[in-house]
Amino acid sequence: SYTLEGTRPVKKVSGKLIVEPGAIARGVIESDLPRKLPKGCDFRPGSTATEIVRASITLPEGLAPESLPAPASAESEELDFEAEWRFAEGVLTYERRAALKVLEVSGERYADFRKLARSLSKADRRAIVIVPE
Repeated sequence: SYTLEGTRPVKKVSGKLIVEPGAIARGVIESDLPRKLPKGCDFRPGSTATEIVRASITLPEGLAPESLPAPASAESEELDFEAEWRFAEGVLTYERRAALKVLEVSGERYADFRKLARSLSKADRRAIVIVPE
């Protein structure tokens, strides 16, 4: 459960309405990971976790997304995620599931793990342009 205090998932930029409902999806799996680990070190996230985020915004009648991103998904030994955008009956929904599956990421696998975690973060920050229907 998230409290949206201070979060602004809708903004106006250059006369266009931009919606970012995935912006609330900052939780267990962050993209603020170190670029590199010191030689011989492993990354220890501390715990395994599954995180499910659903953000929905009801748009005013007559407005709709210009387009929706394609669903995204990825799997690795350490992390799996799925992200999907939907628009139906005036409601724009972003839903994603991420599962951190290990207590430790080896130094050899860390670069791939970080790349996947950053792609998850990129999916979360995806902006949608809203236009008249």
